[in-house]
Amino acid sequence: MKKLLIISLLCISTSAYTQNVVGSWKRVSSVMEYADGKADDLQKNMSRVYPCSKDIKYVFEKTGKHFMILPKGCEDIPNIPADWKMVGNQFNISQKAGKESMSTSYELSFSGNTMTMSHNYTDAEQVSKVKIKRIVLKYERL
Repeated sequence: MKKLLIISLLCISTSAYTQNVVGSWKRVSSVMEYADGKADDLQKNMSRVYPCSKDIKYVFEKTGKHFMILPKGCEDIPNIPADWKMVGNQFNISQKAGKESMSTSYELSFSGNTMTMSHNYTDAEQVSKVKIKRIVLKYERL
């Protein structure tokens, strides 16, 4: 009986602290790291062009659907719905733009109300002369 109580309490406390991607988020940084050691915060660059981008909501539904809610002034930003799934700490997202399908896999981690997604680029993913090492996206739960 005592064992059952301990196991039950452990399961309840584990599920209470387990976090997942489902919900609404705000992106706070989007850092592109290059092979030469340089880095750019794409989120800061986007904020200069679209000040409204700080208010974009990134929604991940339990059904595996993902979309953005764009505030006024951000209507020009492409808002292409996507599908996502998670296995362990691997987060996969795919979307179709016209006839082209894109899929990316991220390593996902949580700390408090912050979610971090990171993707290491392969040689096959390189599309320019500037070699990209990885991208790290950080979101805060709304």
